[in-house]
Amino acid sequence: MKRLLLVFFLILLLPGCKTWISLWAPTPTSFPTPVTSQPPTPEPTPTFDPMLCIYVEDFRPLPDLSSDLLDLFDLAGFRDIDVWAEAYGQICLDQDKEPRDFLPRQTNIRIALSIASLEDLTQVGNTLADLLETFESVPQDELPGPDIGLMTITFYAGGSEMQFSFPIDLGRRAYGQGLTGENLLDVLR
Repeated sequence: MKRLLLVFFLILLLPGCKTWISLWAPTPTSFPTPVTSQPPTPEPTPTFDPMLCIYVEDFRPLPDLSSDLLDLFDLAGFRDIDVWAEAYGQICLDQDKEPRDFLPRQTNIRIALSIASLEDLTQVGNTLADLLETFESVPQDELPGPDIGLMTITFYAGGSEMQFSFPIDLGRRAYGQGLTGENLLDVLR
């Protein structure tokens, strides 16, 4: 009986020893395994949630539109004129206060030109009508933003200046009604 127990015990013990020995024994290979470098795992790019925007009002210059308008006024015969177009809108800032997007609300146009005299209001109004006539060829839907912007026209003469600032659509309507001279100035003041 002791023999039977000893045989039974060895049968159970030997497979366990084989497993124990195989853990420490090196795995035979026929050639060395080359070391391969794995490309680094790219970090996932954080997704941006537009619902978390912080909106800040800002103005952005529109150099292409400014250049196009300057060419348009130059073709119409205006010399010694400066034209600036800028978009007014909101910048979307993300959680890190980095700008993500600019959302234009309206386009503002600023024009500055020299004229002979600021004393002759009829001539000032007629020059303003000529500017509006030239600007009439620019469709409103080509200007960035859904809202109607402002037009600011500054006349310079003899060290003095006269400035008119009005909504673009008011200038278009006044020109469309045929107003010129002092009548146009009265509407746009």
